[in-house]
Amino acid sequence: MVTITGGYNAEYGRANSGIVNVITKEGGEKYSGTAEFVTDGVTGNKSGYNLGEISLSGPVIPGYRGLRFFAAAAVRRFDDHAPSPIGVALFDTTSKTFRQNDKLPHNDQKGETFQAKLTYEPIKSVTVNLSYLGSKDVINEFTMDDGRQFTGQFFKHNLDHADRRRDRNHSFGGKITGVLNAKTFFTLESNYYKVSRRITDASLFSLSTDTAATRYSLNGFDTARNGPYRTDVFDLLILPGASPTRLLDRQSSYVGFKGTITSQISMHHEVKAGFEWQLHSIDYYNNGLPWSANARINQFHKEPKIAAGFVQDKIEYESLTINAGLRWDYLNANTQTYKDPKNPISSPKIGNKTDSQLSPRLGIGFPISDKTLFHLSYGRFFQPPDLFDLYIGDARLRQIAIQGTPGILGNPNLKSEKTSAYEVGFTREVSDNTGFDITAYFKDTANLINVTPVFGTPGTDIINRLALKSNADFGTTRGVDIKFERRRAHYIAGSLAYTLGYATGTGSVADDSFDQIFFALGPSAADVHLPKVSEPLSFDQRHTLVANLDIRADDLRGKSPLVRRLLANAGANIQFSAGSGLPYTPTNIFPAIGASQAQGRPLGRPNSARLPWQLQLDLKANKAIRFGAASFNIYLWVLNLTDRKNVLTVYSGTGRPDEDGFLASPEGQAAIEAFGDTKNQFGQTFEQAYRDLMRDPTFYGPPRQIRVGFTVNY
Repeated sequence: MVTITGGYNAEYGRANSGIVNVITKEGGEKYSGTAEFVTDGVTGNKSGYNLGEISLSGPVIPGYRGLRFFAAAAVRRFDDHAPSPIGVALFDTTSKTFRQNDKLPHNDQKGETFQAKLTYEPIKSVTVNLSYLGSKDVINEFTMDDGRQFTGQFFKHNLDHADRRRDRNHSFGGKITGVLNAKTFFTLESNYYKVSRRITDASLFSLSTDTAATRYSLNGFDTARNGPYRTDVFDLLILPGASPTRLLDRQSSYVGFKGTITSQISMHHEVKAGFEWQLHSIDYYNNGLPWSANARINQFHKEPKIAAGFVQDKIEYESLTINAGLRWDYLNANTQTYKDPKNPISSPKIGNKTDSQLSPRLGIGFPISDKTLFHLSYGRFFQPPDLFDLYIGDARLRQIAIQGTPGILGNPNLKSEKTSAYEVGFTREVSDNTGFDITAYFKDTANLINVTPVFGTPGTDIINRLALKSNADFGTTRGVDIKFERRRAHYIAGSLAYTLGYATGTGSVADDSFDQIFFALGPSAADVHLPKVSEPLSFDQRHTLVANLDIRADDLRGKSPLVRRLLANAGANIQFSAGSGLPYTPTNIFPAIGASQAQGRPLGRPNSARLPWQLQLDLKANKAIRFGAASFNIYLWVLNLTDRKNVLTVYSGTGRPDEDGFLASPEGQAAIEAFGDTKNQFGQTFEQAYRDLMRDPTFYGPPRQIRVGFTVNY
């Protein structure tokens, strides 16, 4: 796996920030295999982490090197896939008291991954690869993942009806690599990829069938079976039996073809050109209110098309390397859309606009001295929108427009996000074992996706307003990366990387302005105040630091036999990471707890306050033992060695993760007095229930986790 975060060649596209290029392993000419098991079960940890992997490779026919295989499988079993250092208090129906649980309930994960690859070389100049990669995960969610503000705290007495998520991925591929002559080779690829996700009430997870006629039947989602949406007397907790969960089914697949040709056309020029074409198929069904007769159903099937082509030239002279290229990207939503956004139902339907972009790329590197290398790059990069953002089902469209239900209208005319990126830096060798790299970067991104309001007027389809997906935002990121690296010498290797970065813009995510549109006080565009100037974005992390120290006893000549036995093939890796706090918008004190949560009123500029720094120290120590052709490796892996409570979220009124300030406010005191001695179904007063829910385990990062692993290689 190769991660490219800087300027990358025209061969790669459909991304603004970086590329992860995964090349699956091929079988070797000899039989080999690995097996690994990692667990925290012997260390007293509470998260129930268990991971097992096995792989096998070699020739399909013994002694014949022209046909080889590689196969691997992994099994994941996590009792708590996102552990918290403070756990959660649950009501015991037998003792009628609350008991503290270190492990988050309804937060387990079961998953499997399978991989296979067949390599055939009929002749020396041709290689054929057939591959499969697939995975399945079923995850119970203590933290609700349904687009609303519920967390597991409010659902913790009704976890039978909390979310369950199933993710499936399947990828089939075929690739032919051929050598035309000593200077030219080509690749031809075909692949099929499918990913699906299902989220719904855990108790109803398997009710729907796989037949088209009944897959989305509302049987099983009626109030008689699940009970209506109900909360306790304080409107803080969701009661047992209530089922306000949605049903989400979404799947996306594509058939793709890709070809490249590379040729060393002269001593100084290596040219590579290629094309790519994908036909996608996406299906979406979302019933946002399955417990209600007024269900919010959004359903559609679409087949967008994506294509790309590129040409690049690697120019090499004795003291100069230039990578120059040009890429073309094409997106066609392939659907009919409304001609007039103010009349999305009654106006004539027209075909969508296609999006076509050209992006030049340029990278230059040359030595300043025998120990210093200068490099710079420029490129334009395009990232297409999430394909599901392009569409909306007819039933949901009518609800948003005619009934005035708050919702977001998909837009098949969205353009790709466009980034112009610049990098400049140099690499310096300080000594035979030590060097450093300094790179400054600047990225300007336009066409970022947000939502903009469309207001109805007399005679139009819209009775109030709707939010339309639009290319409404822009942003910039800039900063400096500094990295020191020491290759192994005298048992020690290490690295130190620091980034000073700034990320500003008018919107952090695709629906940032939704609340401003639908909770504006007035009915006109003048009452909606959307961002127009740059502010820190939600991912604006000013400082990041990663230090790594690796200690290996790689040369024990001259040491005593006992020392050699103990330290041979042994070592330890220590990594320290630090990140400054992410921004948030400070607000007034308001009741942030409850099933019907309020919204705070901003008191400062957007994202003008910061979370605390996040710090983590990890340790991994191992000892390998060889027996003939087999090697056994035992390791100890400790995450968050110091058991630091890293804060992920705070209450915007106080800036604290454990106190929103409401109970101490005049309004909170009035609520406590108004409820008096009244208790909810779990025997709590208003103040007790509120304080219990305010202690939210999802506001913190994972605690210390100690794992033991065992690996066998042969």
